Amino acid sequence: MGQREINGQERMWKVMRAMRSFTAEDLVQLAEVSLDFAHRYCRVLKSIGYLREEKEIREGRGRPKKVYKLIKNTGAKALKISRRGTETKVVDPNRQETVYTEVW
Repeated sequence: MGQREINGQERMWKVMRAMRSFTAEDLVQLAEVSLDFAHRYCRVLKSIGYLREEKEIREGRGRPKKVYKLIKNTGAKALKISRRGTETKVVDPNRQETVYTEVW
C-alpha cells in the first residue's frame, strides 16, 4: 500500500479510538478517506476481531449503515493492512506482531 493509504489507516484508527461506535460514513467525513477504503478497513478489522457490528441504521431509502464498535483497542498506532500479490497481512504495531495473514 502507498503512503497515502497508510496515513488513511492511521486517521481512521484515531477516529475509531475516539468515537468507539461509528459508521464507515463517519470515517469518510472525519478521517477524509473514500467510502470504499473505509468499508474495506472495517471489514478486515471485523473479520479479525477488532471491531464488532453493533446494529444497522436506515436513513431514507438507501442501504442501511452498519454501526461498528471498537472492541480491541491495543494502542495508539493503527493496524496496518498490506497486500502483496496473493498475500494479505495485518500487523498490529502496538503488539509488534502480525495478527493475520492470508494467502490465496
